[in-house]
Amino acid sequence: MNPTLATVLTIFPNSPRPVASDLHLVPGDLKGNLTIAAISANGTISIFNNAGTVEVVIDVLGWYS
Repeated sequence: MNPTLATVLTIFPNSPRPVASDLHLVPGDLKGNLTIAAISANGTISIFNNAGTVEVVIDVLGWYS
C-alpha cells in the first residue's frame, strides 16, 4: 500500500462511483482487505483513490455467477 496521504479506496464496477469506501488508509499503512465487488458488463472494475498515491495489488479469489 504505502499511501503518501490519508485516503480512502473505493472499488466499483462502473460509473457512478458509490459514496461508500472499501478501505481507509494513512501514510505508511500496509493493509490487506477482503472486498466483495461486482464487475462491469465487460468484466472490469474501477478503483478510486481519494488523495495522494497508493500501490494497489488485486487478487481475484473467485466469482459468483
